[in-house]
Amino acid sequence: MESANDITARLYNVSAKWSDIIIKYGEHQIHAHKAILVQQSGHFLTAFTTLLPVSSSPGIDLGDDDDPRLLTWILQYIYRHGTLHNYFSNLKTSNPRMSMEQLIDLFELADKYDVEVLRKITRRDWETKTRNMFSLSNDKRFSDITICIGGGLKIFAHKAVLASYSTCFQKKLERTPSIDSIDLGIKGSHAAMKAFLKDFYMTDTYSEPECSVQFYADLYLLATHLGREDIAPFYLERFSALLSKEPFTYDYIACLETYCGPVYSRYSESTLSEIVFQQVLHRVRSLRESRDYPPSYFARALQCGTVFNGRFAARFASEVFSSLVMEVQRT
Repeated sequence: MESANDITARLYNVSAKWSDIIIKYGEHQIHAHKAILVQQSGHFLTAFTTLLPVSSSPGIDLGDDDDPRLLTWILQYIYRHGTLHNYFSNLKTSNPRMSMEQLIDLFELADKYDVEVLRKITRRDWETKTRNMFSLSNDKRFSDITICIGGGLKIFAHKAVLASYSTCFQKKLERTPSIDSIDLGIKGSHAAMKAFLKDFYMTDTYSEPECSVQFYADLYLLATHLGREDIAPFYLERFSALLSKEPFTYDYIACLETYCGPVYSRYSESTLSEIVFQQVLHRVRSLRESRDYPPSYFARALQCGTVFNGRFAARFASEVFSSLVMEVQRT
């Protein structure tokens, strides 16, 4: 699967891919995306988010004072999420290595366009995280698409950002480039949906200690359904960690019913159900070995058939029976 760097890099100077600004410099003309340019460049962030005339203009002219080759490299650098372009990083490239004079010019250009990491030209690590995107989260400024998440709630977003990180959004936008709204049509908490969309604009993945198990379950489903394979494992890890900390109480058992119970659940076809089931097995075995059996209401839930659906109930009975046989054989 392509990384976000690769997907965004393919948007460089592609006029049909949701470009909302034309950059002119010297004899060059580049079809670009404001939401991508502001990630690394404070210069473009100021230009597009203030009352300067360029903020509402379809184009920006950078003049012809700068070395067009170096300026092209800087733009390509921005389109790779702050990863050094091959012109810089690959010593085996057919392109000639940069002279000291070009390095100095690059430093000056990076300073002019406020591209922070490129100013640190002596660093070996040229990687940097997205710098300015959080301020654009649910911001109407040069938003070109609205995400509807039910109940009349709408989130302002940017096609170039959504397509850079989500294979699902990328396919939707490829099919209908001119679409101006998308209804997720997915059931779940609005808070989780808002957090999920905010993660497109965050430097670090969303994580709050007070968030519930179900909150991360919803985030995981959204990530898997909407093509965020990069952060789905994180949500799954948070879900598992929080669930394992829950004491074996009535609330914990009610939580089990949500993922493994007989009533149809939106989680039933996901990996969450299997993860929860395996955790229950582990905890029951641990409690048995410590001679501290699960509470009586867990036994009642088993007897009434509310904690597991038929498939999981049969597997649970088989596993527990096998462990009992092994225990008898050991004695």
